[in-house]
Amino acid sequence: MFRTTYSAIVLGGLVMSACVDERPETEDVAATTEERPKTEDVATTTEELASSNVTGAAAAVTLPANTKLFFYQRSTGSLHDYWQSTAGAIQYVSSVSGASTNWTHVVGANNGGLLWYNTASGAGYMASIDNAGIYRSLGAITIGAGWTHVIPVGLGNLVFYRAGMGNYMTATVAPNGQFTQQTTGSGWDIGWTQITGSINGRVVFYKSSDGLVVTGQLSGTGFSGWTMPPRMSAGFTNVASARDGGLVFYNRSTGAVRTAAVDSSGGITLKSTDTWSPYWSQIVGGLNGALFLYRNSDGASYAVTMDSNHGLQWVGSVSGIAANQIVGTAGGV
Repeated sequence: MFRTTYSAIVLGGLVMSACVDERPETEDVAATTEERPKTEDVATTTEELASSNVTGAAAAVTLPANTKLFFYQRSTGSLHDYWQSTAGAIQYVSSVSGASTNWTHVVGANNGGLLWYNTASGAGYMASIDNAGIYRSLGAITIGAGWTHVIPVGLGNLVFYRAGMGNYMTATVAPNGQFTQQTTGSGWDIGWTQITGSINGRVVFYKSSDGLVVTGQLSGTGFSGWTMPPRMSAGFTNVASARDGGLVFYNRSTGAVRTAAVDSSGGITLKSTDTWSPYWSQIVGGLNGALFLYRNSDGASYAVTMDSNHGLQWVGSVSGIAANQIVGTAGGV
């Protein structure tokens, strides 16, 4: 399915800035092969936290030094793999080419496993990105058409949801990409606009129209522990998960940002507020607290980090990222 190439070139240089009140506008960028200084190595964080593994059981997780970021260029069928450190720095690792150009979702399972999915046809393909950044193909699978959301939860779990019907499916993904369907069900509310999963196994459902929030706990037999925290503000267009239950709510129209934390019982504690530029299309959070902000129209990108108190620190703009890509994470290393 793929042709694989590897390179040691570092494409993503960062302009570091700290404690600035005004958020700088990122410049329009284009893909480049210019070499840049290698980012500094960051030691693995030793903090451990409760997690949900592929069987739904609790497991201890050490926050990784780097997040495995990937970028899927639909127009060319290529996938580019980067590492983003705890400090937010970006390092290019490898690329693969020859993928289909019609995948609608590319989703990592937080453990190296990777799913390619086409919502119109129901076709899927499994793969993995190992701790050396090497991409490995596994094989084609059939999932079924129409899933509007595919969400990683805990380590090695995926949740599928159809927004217009309210039905769902859960699956486990091994680190090598092996896919196993687990449970199916129906009766969920329709119209959830954002769904995100936490490393502790909690799933957060949000409706942008009215701010309704519901959380549930994923286990090996399905969902339990449903909780309805107080409503959030309406209008958030993106909800990203980072660190140990950290959440970032972002309104693309106004730039409003609200951070929060979801605990193992499903409660949500509001943390900080901020205002960002109102144009980020995708926000990807990592297990190490690194966040990657991306604008589809021109590839403009910015690095942010979340600390242990779920506060946000701006790091700097990232150059050399092409436009119109799907951005995600396959876990940490």
